[in-house]
Amino acid sequence: MVLARPEPGTRVSGVAAHDIAAIDTVVIGAAVIDAAAREHRAPGRSSAIRALALHALCVVLVVAETVMLLHLHAGSALALAPQIAAPSPWGVFHDVRWLLVNAGSWTAVGAGALALIAGRGVLTAVMVKLAWPVSAKSLPWRTALRRGCSSTAIAAILLSPCASLLVAFELAPISDLWLAAVPTALGIAVFVHHGPVECWWLRHPRLRSIGWMLLSYLELTAAGAVMISAPRAWTPFVAVAAGVADAFTWQGMMRALARPATLRFAPVGVVGIGGVVAATLVVVTVASTPVIPAPTSPRNEAAAANSAADAVTGAEHARQPPATDRPVLVVSGYGVRWSGNPAGLGAGFDATEFSYRGLDKSGRPLPYNAAATQAPLPILVNRFRAQVDALAHKAGTHIDIVGESEGSLLATIYLLTTPDPPVEHVVLLSPLVRPAGASYPARGDDGAGLAAAWELRGIAAATNYLTPLHVSPDSAFINSLGAHATALRHAFGCPVGGVQQFAIFPLADTVGIPPRALSAVPHETVPSLHGTLLVNPRVRFDVAHYLATSSATSSATSSAAGNHGNALATMASVAGAAWQAPPRQLDADPAIAVGCQEATAALREWLS
Repeated sequence: MVLARPEPGTRVSGVAAHDIAAIDTVVIGAAVIDAAAREHRAPGRSSAIRALALHALCVVLVVAETVMLLHLHAGSALALAPQIAAPSPWGVFHDVRWLLVNAGSWTAVGAGALALIAGRGVLTAVMVKLAWPVSAKSLPWRTALRRGCSSTAIAAILLSPCASLLVAFELAPISDLWLAAVPTALGIAVFVHHGPVECWWLRHPRLRSIGWMLLSYLELTAAGAVMISAPRAWTPFVAVAAGVADAFTWQGMMRALARPATLRFAPVGVVGIGGVVAATLVVVTVASTPVIPAPTSPRNEAAAANSAADAVTGAEHARQPPATDRPVLVVSGYGVRWSGNPAGLGAGFDATEFSYRGLDKSGRPLPYNAAATQAPLPILVNRFRAQVDALAHKAGTHIDIVGESEGSLLATIYLLTTPDPPVEHVVLLSPLVRPAGASYPARGDDGAGLAAAWELRGIAAATNYLTPLHVSPDSAFINSLGAHATALRHAFGCPVGGVQQFAIFPLADTVGIPPRALSAVPHETVPSLHGTLLVNPRVRFDVAHYLATSSATSSATSSAAGNHGNALATMASVAGAAWQAPPRQLDADPAIAVGCQEATAALREWLS
């Protein structure tokens, strides 16, 4: 039906036609204004809904993993929970570490890799779409899914060697492994984090997006630290806050990446990653090359140590230790060689070097090379026991032991498996505090950590070819660690009747020491790298000072005076937890007494 407009001047139901025209104008104007208002309100409403959905998804994911890990009594693995909803590539790094620790066959590795790429790829696409700013050009779903899956696969491949190094770090907590893995992962993240939005190897990341990625790293570090150190009643609230922070960093990163790149062709990613790997090789080679202890420790070295200690700790601590001629067995660490030169700690100490090869027919320690330090632990413990007994018999009294890294582990095992050991003091330098948290199978076998094992073999082959280092992930010593996790996991810090223990931690090692274990024995922390303390004049003086002064004081007084833990070490301990591999056995650290009972029984059964 068609209605004709009345002519002007006529009346329709008492209303003039020109009044109807005016009404039409008002109605049309109101309709236009209303349409414009709807168009203005729709993007704002859509943005709010997407932001709410993004925050809800991040919170649900973090809380779900946190609750699951709490149910499993996962301990330090809780620090990884905030990363499940973190921006790329941290979410991928989270998934790869879980996969490499637990996958025990190539079928499991393949299925896990496909599930990782598909699941994390779809989740990344959803996160990108929810965080994408409404003011930017729309990103189609198909593009988001394609780039989400492809960027996940690329990030998993690039970050997998870093994750394998962290599996090795969980097995043998030597900070060199952590310092190689985490900075390399951070460098890779700088050059690939924009992969979910555009082709990472053809486009350059934005400076602002790099800032958001680094902020995300700091946020995840802080969240992991609070997660493992806060009371358990606070853990759900920490998880919610971590999920909100993840959503916030997703939004900031997407706002930065939504801006067009200034250069359409800028393949800085490949060059940058190559530079990161090269720099890591150089730095780790310098840091990890074993330092041979000085053949002697003359009196002038003690004088130099006095001056250094006086500048740091005051005149009282820097007093020259009295001459005591105390018999001391000095035990170097993994990968060190010894040519037979006399060992020493300075004036007043009769120091003897422990030989990883054993004693000759005359009872003298045999010179050894780095390969001798890679022998199985049972053989090394037997040689250790023989040399302790020989030195104590020769001295006619109890002796002291100073062990570094592997040497500290030998000392710990010996003390726990020897009734009434002829030992008075033990100083543990760079001790392996919580070894055997993960494992991997021997060559040709299946088992948890299978893919990590082969990646570590490849890394070792490349490192041995390109650098002076000679490392082997299949050495008998490493296999001993993995095969006897129950015996070794809780051995550090266990009390031994009549023996006083003191530890000196290099600050670098504290990234792998749980806060609870950090205080298991009286200790001090020094700014140093793993395995370098025996050649540090300040540390050598501290060792001599402790051995000399503790003999003249009671055990209680010595323990109280020797506990020089500091806030920096505790901060490093909790901050490093977020960037470790999850332990194979997801159980919380038991009370030290229970752990010591289990460890001692397992060690004695193993060595018997």
